[in-house]
Amino acid sequence: MRSSRSVCLCRLAAVLLLLSASGCGARTGTVAGKVLLDGKPVPGGYVNFFPQGENTTAKSSPIDKDGSYTVIGVPTGSVKISVQGIFGSEQLPNMKGPNGMDMPRSDRKTVYVPTKYSTVEESGLSYDVKPGSQDFNIELKDR
Repeated sequence: MRSSRSVCLCRLAAVLLLLSASGCGARTGTVAGKVLLDGKPVPGGYVNFFPQGENTTAKSSPIDKDGSYTVIGVPTGSVKISVQGIFGSEQLPNMKGPNGMDMPRSDRKTVYVPTKYSTVEESGLSYDVKPGSQDFNIELKDR
């Protein structure tokens, strides 16, 4: 009797492991793509995903020089998006680099993004996040 109970518990544990590994019940996604301004890559700044609902935290990613970004762990469902550029060195006195060290002022190139995209209230940008990995290019217009 005891060995059949152990076998049953082992099978149950295996089924639960398979379900979790297969993404059953996954509630987050990874969104990657490029941020483009008038069809050209935005070479820096940040993209921010704001999930809708209670008890949700914004997820952010830096934008690479080629305009690419990857936001990991975004809750599934509707998100609003903001995109922020980078201002010149005189406006960002304590900016940190990827290694946590202060960035030299000469490395802080201004990256222009129209002001309306800096807040979710004005950006008009949104996306429906699904479980797993997905591609989404963010198209911005300078008008």
